[in-house]
Amino acid sequence: MSELITHGGTKATVSIRFDNRDKKTSPYNMDGCDEIIVQRTITAQASGKGCATNYTLNGHAATNSRIQDFFRGVGLNVNNPHFLIMQGRITTVLNMKPEEILGMVEEAAGTKMYDQKKKDAEKTIYMKESKLKEIDRIFEGSINPRMEKFREDRKNMVEVTRLGKLKESCNRKYEAFQYFMSVEAVKKEQMAVKDCRDQADTLNTKIDELAKQAEDMEAQRVKMEEDREAETSETAVCAAQEITYDNMAKAQAEKKALLELIKQMKKEKERLTKSISDDSKVLEGKRKELEKMKSDTGGDINSHREKEQLVEQLREELEGLTRGTIANEKGEHVSIETMIQGTRSDAARLEAELKIAKNRCTRSEKRLHDLEKELEEEKGKMDLSQLNAYRAEAKKLEGKMNEIGINVEENENVRSEYKRITERIQELDGLIDKALREAQ
Repeated sequence: MSELITHGGTKATVSIRFDNRDKKTSPYNMDGCDEIIVQRTITAQASGKGCATNYTLNGHAATNSRIQDFFRGVGLNVNNPHFLIMQGRITTVLNMKPEEILGMVEEAAGTKMYDQKKKDAEKTIYMKESKLKEIDRIFEGSINPRMEKFREDRKNMVEVTRLGKLKESCNRKYEAFQYFMSVEAVKKEQMAVKDCRDQADTLNTKIDELAKQAEDMEAQRVKMEEDREAETSETAVCAAQEITYDNMAKAQAEKKALLELIKQMKKEKERLTKSISDDSKVLEGKRKELEKMKSDTGGDINSHREKEQLVEQLREELEGLTRGTIANEKGEHVSIETMIQGTRSDAARLEAELKIAKNRCTRSEKRLHDLEKELEEEKGKMDLSQLNAYRAEAKKLEGKMNEIGINVEENENVRSEYKRITERIQELDGLIDKALREAQ
């Protein structure tokens, strides 16, 4: 290709002009041009290795496939140039195989281009489908399980976050409740102190009154002592003196009791004052803790560890399900298939036991029916020994029914059959007793 570039240049250009005035034979989408110019330019590489080729169609850059489609559209195949049959090759063309002649006609008609494009498209579709299947396989086998795991982890994380927020909200409410209860306790203590003060004031007033009464009693006593000398009757004086002494003793006792009460009220006042001081300190501490919790956005370490353990446990269970294992009743990890097989074995065993119980019930019922039928037939000529034999047979059947009663109770339908057969046995027993009475 580089030999086409001469005279020391780096580029060579060749152009072909086509008359496009006949619009009937015009290529697709080229009806507006009376002349079509196809140009190819070869440019030598700076490294000296090979040449670069560029195509233009009516001055517009075009690809190699676009130029090939252009020529094929008008019946010119540059790769198989049978559109121009030279002299001396007519016989060769006439001796071609039908498939070759059909290919030459398709090339001349311009349809070969679409067949080639169809093959290329089918090849591309096949390659894309194989790649798509491989992508689907990788997605289903590797990516999708991971996505499911991530979705489950995200769900667990959202739940942990929700529980953390709920715990934080509950802690704040609890601290607020404690603060409120502390405030209410302080208010109650303050009211108690106020009541104690009121009682102390009342007692002080009463003490003053009693002191005044004591002074009056003392003055009365002095007056009575003065009048005692003037009294002529010793008995009256003694009685008055006794009364006065009794009143004074009562007053002194009441005064002593009031003093003791005042002393107790003062101790109670000191205790309440100290309790109010302690409650105020506790209240201040709770208020600081509440402010600290409001400003603190971190969670509790132990709670965080518990949440991490919960997430880890859920992740282990999820990984176990991904591997196809599950924890049984003993806490051991076994495969899901093994657990399913065990459950199926238990179900088959129970079903076999149920069938055996049903068969036993059926045979017992049949035997009971036969005995009842025989009893009806032999009712007129039945003697005492036969009646006893039938009664023994009925008891034997009843014993068999009791033996299978353990399995029968496991199924409602079999239990109803057992009940019905038992009723039939009782009815047969009644018939036997009736026959005995008639025989006697």
